[in-house]
Amino acid sequence: MKQAFKMVKKNGVLVCVVSGLTALSTSAAAELPAAASAAVTEIGTTFTDLETVMWPIISSVVVGFIAVKLFKKFANKAS
Repeated sequence: MKQAFKMVKKNGVLVCVVSGLTALSTSAAAELPAAASAAVTEIGTTFTDLETVMWPIISSVVVGFIAVKLFKKFANKAS
C-alpha cells in the first residue's frame, strides 16, 4: 500500500496531465448539435443585451458613491 502511494506521489503530475489531455482530445472531437449551438448563441446575445442595459446603471451608482464621498468630505470641512 505504501508503495502505491509513493508511485502516485511520484507520477501524479504525469497521470493528471495525460488524463487531462485525453479528456480534451475526446471532447474536441465531439461536435455540438445544432440546437446546442443555437442555445449558446442565444445566451451570448442575451448576455450582450443585459450588459448594454447594465452599464448606465453601474456608472450611475459609481457617480452616486463619489458624490456622497465628496459631500461628506466637504461637510466635515465646513463644520
